[in-house]
Amino acid sequence: RLENDKCLEHSDIAILVRSGKEGEVIKNALAEQGLSATLDSQASIYRSDEARALYFLLAAAVDPKDENALRRCLAEPFFGISDEQILAFNEQASVFAHYMSLFERLHQKWLRSGVLAMIREALKILGVFEFWHQISEGSNDKDSARFWERSLTNWNQLAEILQKQSRSQKGHFALLRWYHDILSGA
Repeated sequence: RLENDKCLEHSDIAILVRSGKEGEVIKNALAEQGLSATLDSQASIYRSDEARALYFLLAAAVDPKDENALRRCLAEPFFGISDEQILAFNEQASVFAHYMSLFERLHQKWLRSGVLAMIREALKILGVFEFWHQISEGSNDKDSARFWERSLTNWNQLAEILQKQSRSQKGHFALLRWYHDILSGA
């Protein structure tokens, strides 16, 4: 017990390790005991599904007229775009125009307010939070809720890294190239 008779929570515990490899060993040992753990390592975050999905979001937002980048972004499961919506995007000019306009707004947000603001706006206007909430609520599985919490943490961490890095990159395409290089080396 902690002071004031407060019970110890999972979030009160941290294990410091010397390397990511040692962290993976500890995380796996905890998992074998039925304990969930997260490894806070930039190397591992660059190998995450969120990192890849974010790359496709950046590519679509940096050049919203690039139809292939838009299609690739919308095909990412993290954005919750259904197969029917993808089909409509490909076959209906009005749906296509809607998404082109949406990504043009994201592009303008990036220009005016920075990459961090654009990413947060994208998650909001693409309905990602609602999608994640529906997935979590639709499942009584606590692991599902933890997955989406971890995913949101990864998105936030990656967005903050990109915002910081954007200060040293010359333009949006340079930031996208830097991010691509980081992901390729992870």
